[in-house]
Amino acid sequence: INTPQSPELAGHYLTYYYHDIYVREGIAYAAAIYGEGVDILDVSDPSEIQLLANFNYPGSGAHNCWTTEDGNYLIVGDEIGDGPWTRIFDIRDLENIRMVSEYIVDDDATVHNSYVRDNMLYVAHYGEGLRIVDLANPEEPHEIAYYDTYLPNEYGYHGCWSVYPYFES
Repeated sequence: INTPQSPELAGHYLTYYYHDIYVREGIAYAAAIYGEGVDILDVSDPSEIQLLANFNYPGSGAHNCWTTEDGNYLIVGDEIGDGPWTRIFDIRDLENIRMVSEYIVDDDATVHNSYVRDNMLYVAHYGEGLRIVDLANPEEPHEIAYYDTYLPNEYGYHGCWSVYPYFES
């Protein structure tokens, strides 16, 4: 994108559908929402993208991924799978990725986008509103605050769609 008016293709990676991708320090975390789990890719050289790892879990519908600030854990929001909630995976060893915890507001309430800032997980949880979770220990996350953004007590894709905690305001 050196010339925004005329961007040039730097590379591509053929795969199944990725619903959302988060890139941090040349590593992409790709949520394959239709049951393929999560791919971790080296994208530091866009002309030579390499798959580093894929992991999955039963009934997956991975929608959004974000890492803890140290990059040791990956938070996966599952929007359409069997269990539409937040899962946290230890990704320090890409040969042995394992789920270490779950954050479940309500078994039937669908989660959407999640982001991490200052060891806090900010979760847009549709009808369950904004949820803020302390990740000081990602293996034992605990909610510290919430704000209900959708007052009707119903499930679905209403309410808090996203919360982006990186603006000064």
